[in-house]
Amino acid sequence: MRKIVIFNVKYSTNVGDGVIAECMEAEIARLSPMTKIITADIGGREGFGDSGVIKSGGLKNFLKAALGLLPEAWAKKMKARVSEQAIESQFKPRWRRQMRNADLIVIGGGQLLAAAEDYFPPRIRAVCELATELKIPFCVHAVGMSDPDKFSEQARKIFRECFADSPFFIGGSVRDADSVKNWEKLLPERQIGLARDPGLTAGFTYQPIAGQAQMMKKSRKTGKKIIALGVIAPSVIEAHAAQSESAVSVSREFFTQLGVGLSDAGFAVTFFTNGAPEDQAYLQSLKTEAFSGREIYFAPRPLSPKDLAGNLAPADCVVAHRMHAVIVSYAFGIPTVGLVWDKKMRSFYESVGAGDFALSSDATVKTVIETVKKALDEPLSEQMREIHAQEARSGLSALLQITAQDATGNRQSVGAEKMIAREAAGV
Repeated sequence: MRKIVIFNVKYSTNVGDGVIAECMEAEIARLSPMTKIITADIGGREGFGDSGVIKSGGLKNFLKAALGLLPEAWAKKMKARVSEQAIESQFKPRWRRQMRNADLIVIGGGQLLAAAEDYFPPRIRAVCELATELKIPFCVHAVGMSDPDKFSEQARKIFRECFADSPFFIGGSVRDADSVKNWEKLLPERQIGLARDPGLTAGFTYQPIAGQAQMMKKSRKTGKKIIALGVIAPSVIEAHAAQSESAVSVSREFFTQLGVGLSDAGFAVTFFTNGAPEDQAYLQSLKTEAFSGREIYFAPRPLSPKDLAGNLAPADCVVAHRMHAVIVSYAFGIPTVGLVWDKKMRSFYESVGAGDFALSSDATVKTVIETVKKALDEPLSEQMREIHAQEARSGLSALLQITAQDATGNRQSVGAEKMIAREAAGV
């Protein structure tokens, strides 16, 4: 039996990341039933929901409070030191056990090649160090990569050590054209492929949920279409936006006006989140008297990928900032409107030929409502959606063909993934 260990952020409280992990697991199991699949969360979590976070009693809360009292530069150094200690003392021993006797280590998917607060680089370095120690080939699959010019010098050094210098790195793929450019900027000597985001196979992975929702839509008594409106906390955009875009579209005023405007236009509205606590707290703060007497609802917080799929499936159109709310909806055949705050969102829309439905985050309420109507009037091409899903499947099929060429670390990828989505992504 072959054994593959996958590293991503499966148990993130933003369960869109869990969608990627579950789609990868389901598709690999379908393609290779005899393969043992283990997914390890690179953040150290061990389950979905807030309970998945490794607890450390009152120490964690004490450290968080203490760091808040320090100058920013000192706090950053102390936070990095605490993180490194957790990686060495908690994560690496567990990961070493999980990786033992593995045939392949996969880093992917998701926006893992990023360096916001240098969170991912030391964790990815730990994975690569263990793979080297255990002499296991490792690769990346359908990962997103941010602009390396915005990385710290330490982050750039770590990624080069992992992917340029290690003899056990055997290549793989990134998920969009911008990530290809960013990879080639930092690692020009290492060729990289292009693969569709595994979340595009969500229509297969969560077929029972999508199928049941489709049946309910057909028997729906009210004629009103449901617009699912995703909520993201302003703090997320302020901390992680990768391009200079206004945050107007996450203000309370914006969400209130959009909810009322969609209601006035004859739609039912359901506000939802991808599950991150900060998003959920912000959603709760949006409840207002302005919504009284209207068909405006608030979906329960999703604690698992299936919960998110269940919140999205009944919608007739989804409007969201979070990319995997959009990707799951697209995979279900639901029209979407993306509010762009990060380049990865626009890259996705362009890759599926739907750039007109990716709006700048300073779009007006009127523009969003008009675009929702346009999305509903111009149904998705079932043929293109199926092609994109099959391309995501092909990328995972190619992943399973990656093998070691010899025992010295001189390895290559069999069945390279570069053929995926070239035309749509503009590569």
